[in-house]
Amino acid sequence: MRRSHVAGVKRIYVFSNIVISKRLLAFLVVASLLNLGLIYMILLSKLSSPGTSQESIFFVFVVGLYRVLMLNYATTIAREVKSSEIQLYLAHTLRRLEYVATALIAIGLLPLITQLAPYLAFLGVIEPSLLLRGETLSLVPLLLVDFTICASIYTLVASRGRDTLLVIIGVVMALLSILITLLSIFMVAYGSGILLTIGYLGSLITGILAPYTYSVAYNLYAHPPYPYQPQNPDFYTLPSPTTMSIISLTTSIFVLVATILWFKRRDV
Repeated sequence: MRRSHVAGVKRIYVFSNIVISKRLLAFLVVASLLNLGLIYMILLSKLSSPGTSQESIFFVFVVGLYRVLMLNYATTIAREVKSSEIQLYLAHTLRRLEYVATALIAIGLLPLITQLAPYLAFLGVIEPSLLLRGETLSLVPLLLVDFTICASIYTLVASRGRDTLLVIIGVVMALLSILITLLSIFMVAYGSGILLTIGYLGSLITGILAPYTYSVAYNLYAHPPYPYQPQNPDFYTLPSPTTMSIISLTTSIFVLVATILWFKRRDV
């Protein structure tokens, strides 16, 4: 049993390298540009007005762009399934569960590491004490949950070979992170009537699909400088970022289980 697990991990490692190497150069070029832009904007914000709110907004924007970048490998996997190229991998002892695990590594884990590692290294160079502040420590689990929900949805669609639908969903997921979640929470904080209702329902949905942006927006409106406190008491009835992150992670698990069950039964 133990040898079987070790062999499975080795197969996942080998196949992950194969998948990642297909578009590695394009991925690294775009990711490097995004990371350099993020670091540049953070430097400007620290020089102009030291604080963490601007830094969080920059991160929201970059996370949204990373959701588009994650399509780099998601569409590759979708096309492999669509063209039946996947049969070549499954014919060489690669199990379907291992294929799904490989997809998660390429779609979600690699982009997460690519975004976090340069940022944390940058903080460690300019001021090591920043690595131990609360905002930095909470950033890692928040981004992990955010990338997991996105990667699980991409993996589900990619495993069905729906590359066109995948691109559409990717654009929607990016907009959820960059714009829609922020707008929904703003409507809860300052809207009225139907706008308040739409904003509240939208915040509940987008909080699951974009938990990092939800956390940033919630904290910005929950602790603003006077006199910019939310006008609606309903804002304070929204679930906390921690609660939404737990719901988001639970949703990711359900999506992944559904993907595995469906993919095992799929005739490829």
